[in-house]
Amino acid sequence: MQRGFKSRCEQTARRWRKRLGVSSEEALPYRRLADELDVVLWTPADVPGLDGETVRQLSVTDAGAWSAITVTLGGRHIVVVNSAQYERRIPNSVVHELAHIILGHSAARVDVSEDGHLWLSTHSREQESEADWLAATLLLPRDGLLPCFARRRNVTAVADRFEVSRELVRWRLNATGVARQLGGPHR
Repeated sequence: MQRGFKSRCEQTARRWRKRLGVSSEEALPYRRLADELDVVLWTPADVPGLDGETVRQLSVTDAGAWSAITVTLGGRHIVVVNSAQYERRIPNSVVHELAHIILGHSAARVDVSEDGHLWLSTHSREQESEADWLAATLLLPRDGLLPCFARRRNVTAVADRFEVSRELVRWRLNATGVARQLGGPHR
């Protein structure tokens, strides 16, 4: 990541939260963020023309193999999210895809082969890292995470407050230095 990128992510999170009327200590209404970006959110069952066998493959058989993907259809971004994943993982999956859009990354391309298999062109590692960081910052901005964790000292309580996974809270506590600043996560 370029120098200053992480600070820019914090500023970006503040701007978007202000635009959405959400404080830094509240859960990010990711569906409203998608609406603001004019992005449609779908599950595999919502994809027109996707047969039941493919929906089952994506939602049951290979449900653990993917989180979300952005496609562009008619000039409009559509995020298809794996609705079978852990409920608290969904906000991060969706916001990761929205972060690619905010950052101006090119949408991944999906092609269908003659035998009906999907082929995906992915983003570069750097773009994935940038989207990871911005998504986590939008969901758990440092200026909200710090006071919230300082009051609660409980990863689960913070995850509940922000409606995200405990894993994401732990990652942000460590990545932002909040854990070190406050003496480490407790429970």
